[in-house]
Amino acid sequence: MLNWGQCKGPVWRSDDFTDCFQNDYLMGIIPLIASAISLLYLTIQLIQTALNSKYAYAYKLVNPTHPHPWDLRIPATQDDQDTDDDSDEFDRNEQLAIRTVRTRNTEMSVVDKPRGQLLLPIVEELAVLAEVGIHAAACATGIWGWSRVTVICSTALWSYVAVLTTLRLYFSSTNNYSFNKLWYHTGFLYAVQWICAFLLFRSAIIHPVSMGAQALTSTHFALTTLLTLIMLTSRKGNKPVELEYEGDIEPSREPLASVLSLATFSWVDPIVWKGYKKSTELSDV
Repeated sequence: MLNWGQCKGPVWRSDDFTDCFQNDYLMGIIPLIASAISLLYLTIQLIQTALNSKYAYAYKLVNPTHPHPWDLRIPATQDDQDTDDDSDEFDRNEQLAIRTVRTRNTEMSVVDKPRGQLLLPIVEELAVLAEVGIHAAACATGIWGWSRVTVICSTALWSYVAVLTTLRLYFSSTNNYSFNKLWYHTGFLYAVQWICAFLLFRSAIIHPVSMGAQALTSTHFALTTLLTLIMLTSRKGNKPVELEYEGDIEPSREPLASVLSLATFSWVDPIVWKGYKKSTELSDV
């Protein structure tokens, strides 16, 4: 316990990382730092959400019969009776002009739900629970040959991820509550865990400790790869998006794009292909 995280000498030997670096850092310290950052930022977000909701309920209307200030009618005074008639007629013409514009532009909004809005959180939940089981089995059997502190920390970290995925699954299956920011926490942890799992998988292939340890490490890498792919190919936040149509003009597809599509700008491909097949007109913009 006292020597945990204290690797002497270089972390790289001839063709692989040292056992100390794999044991303490790739399996324990680096995921622990990522989880601590996630937990700290999540706490800040929860405090901000609680304060905002508190201020929202603390506000009371001065006059409940007129919730909007522009609904109040100021009594006419002697000075108001001397206003110019041209100004009143200008106001009436302005209102008619606004009404004409609103009638000509037909507006319609459609709520687009992501594909697998409930299925993907279920798959993530099962994969994360399998990760908890793998690390618990490694802790009980000592098959990886690593320190008990490292295996206990990794099991606790995946338990934290399991709590986040369980909350996401609950919020996806109910309409009473919503906290889409949890998606960013799980996505960040998946990416960090995948990098560490990839390096551990490489070491297990080059220098296998045993067949059982190699199989367990391969399963760990496969599950983290699955979780990372789900994160990259799903919509950012995995939440419904409201699309507003104005006449024949289609809304931007950027809010519907996945993380990988946003990173590679592939969500623009349909627009480019449409402009390639025919010249772009004003109605297409």
